[in-house]
Amino acid sequence: MPEDSRPEWGDVDSAADEATAYLETVTGLDAIQEFKRRSHRLLRPGDGDRILDVGCGVGDDVLALADHVEPEGTVVGIDASESLVREARSRAGDTATVQFRVGDATDLDVTDDTYDACRADRVFQHLEAPREALNEMCRVTRPGGRLAVTDPDWGTFVVEAAGVDLERTRSVTDTRWAVARQPTMGRRLYGLVQDAGLTEVTIDSGTVVLREFATAKEVYNLEDRLAAMREAGAISAEAADEWLTGVREAAADDRLFAAMSGVTVAGTVPAADTPD
Repeated sequence: MPEDSRPEWGDVDSAADEATAYLETVTGLDAIQEFKRRSHRLLRPGDGDRILDVGCGVGDDVLALADHVEPEGTVVGIDASESLVREARSRAGDTATVQFRVGDATDLDVTDDTYDACRADRVFQHLEAPREALNEMCRVTRPGGRLAVTDPDWGTFVVEAAGVDLERTRSVTDTRWAVARQPTMGRRLYGLVQDAGLTEVTIDSGTVVLREFATAKEVYNLEDRLAAMREAGAISAEAADEWLTGVREAAADDRLFAAMSGVTVAGTVPAADTPD
């Protein structure tokens, strides 16, 4: 991978600064902020609630949700990365209603029915076993509690750049080159939630459109994609450089359109079946 590309999310601690910078760039986008606010509302948070954020990153959503549960509630963030958890604690300071822990999304160190709501945002796309993670989220959420899971769908990623070869662009945007274990996770969330038996299921979607080159390059991992293609022999170094230069020039002429969609699926944990 190029030195300035974002890290593989399976080993965030090996490149914590790059991971933090990437999260800040994505979270700072207006479209992502609005999408997050809608996902928070789908949890139906209220005063005194206990909420778990699985894969909390640097804790932005934890802090935002704390405003909905204060002063008696608690929001706990869990992440597999010690570096991100350390950063989240630093940013939270002495905020009384939040906690951060290192943990595994597929094996939560939490007793059953502990939380009133649970969420995961852009996490399942990086997991080897997203179904296990969802089952764990259901287990630790009380009957009647709410779950919300958000993920992008890299299969919806498109780039239109004036003057750039269309067929080459289609190759670059192929899901094979996405920096995610589950590149089509967004479209699969509904099926996972249905399989888990959640009720009152709600689907929300949104699209992030970027027209500025530097932001699109970072958010959509363009250099990572080209590097993966070169390693696989799917594109030459010269052709990769030519394509990226063409995208940059199109953006400078205000002729770049890069977009991708994401999905939030939320539902209610049903009561456990009782014997007759």
